[in-house]
Amino acid sequence: MTVTYNYNKSPVDVGKLNEEILESSIVTALEASNFNEPDSLSIDFVSALSGGEQTILNAVVGTHGGVPIPWPADLPTFGAVPSGALIISNGFDSTYWGYDSLINLSDGPDGYYEGAYLKSTASGTEWDTIEFIELIDTPSSYAGYKKKSVRVNNDETGLEFVGGAVIDMDDTPATYSGHAGYILEVNESETALEFVDHTFITLHDTPTTYSGYANTFVTVKPDETGLEYTSLGAVSGIVAIAYAEDDIQSSTTSKPYQQKLSLTTLSLPADNYLIMWNYEWQYKHGNFKFKARVQVDNSDTIMEQCEEPTDKHSWCPTSGFKQMTLSSGIHYIDLDYCSSKSGKEAKIRRARLELWRV
Repeated sequence: MTVTYNYNKSPVDVGKLNEEILESSIVTALEASNFNEPDSLSIDFVSALSGGEQTILNAVVGTHGGVPIPWPADLPTFGAVPSGALIISNGFDSTYWGYDSLINLSDGPDGYYEGAYLKSTASGTEWDTIEFIELIDTPSSYAGYKKKSVRVNNDETGLEFVGGAVIDMDDTPATYSGHAGYILEVNESETALEFVDHTFITLHDTPTTYSGYANTFVTVKPDETGLEYTSLGAVSGIVAIAYAEDDIQSSTTSKPYQQKLSLTTLSLPADNYLIMWNYEWQYKHGNFKFKARVQVDNSDTIMEQCEEPTDKHSWCPTSGFKQMTLSSGIHYIDLDYCSSKSGKEAKIRRARLELWRV
């Protein structure tokens, strides 16, 4: 702790003064002598001088014309001024030295450390850190509480770890049992959460019933605020109407046509439609042919294939489409196949039929 002694003095040779102080019998280590214009001299030591040392210092400085600055009666009684100290009133009739910084105290810490707290030790104070489980009103261990939450205990005297599951909370369902596939939502009274088994018609932006809407489509409302039922005739643009598929391999040795796949439509409005088909076929008999056709309503043949394979061991893909006008009502679209020679096997697989309104 640096202690400063002050004198009234006109300019002085500070270097020579320091030499004389060091050559004197003063034992306390000198830090520095400073001339402060216009007429003040301060001399710093590492600690306070004894009474004898201060007498010797006054004599040395006196040879240079320095006079100790008188010490006011109401200041702390020792003449040495501790570096960084403040004069603090006791509130009555005297003063004492104090400090404006914690780390300037003789038993204070040596610096500041973010997030640390000040702890008393046998020799003074020091900075230390503390963990959550070291507080007096918190759990004493993390062991066994993986992914748990913290809440105020029932008697409101501290904190405790609690289960992190939804069903452990006070305003949630008490069990998952019997609620597979349910969703969690705020209840009607807006006081808690509950499990709800929603269907399409129980959502907030969908129709509330299926009754009376057979074979209608679901479309976005004109004001774009939800969904509504719309009849096919009121749906604009290209619309997928019906689809059928059969991936299983089928075969026949029959010469008459055999049905591979059939598509039955809803009751349609009279309009233009696009019928599309796709399948793979195989036929291993030279000089004879694989045959297939697509018929509408068992009478109107819109595609017919009669083809001898170029590779008897490979599956050959065939696809196509036909745009046509259909009358209002229900329609039937069939994909049939056969062999051009009875007894010769014809195979078909991966069959598809699609109907679009265009």
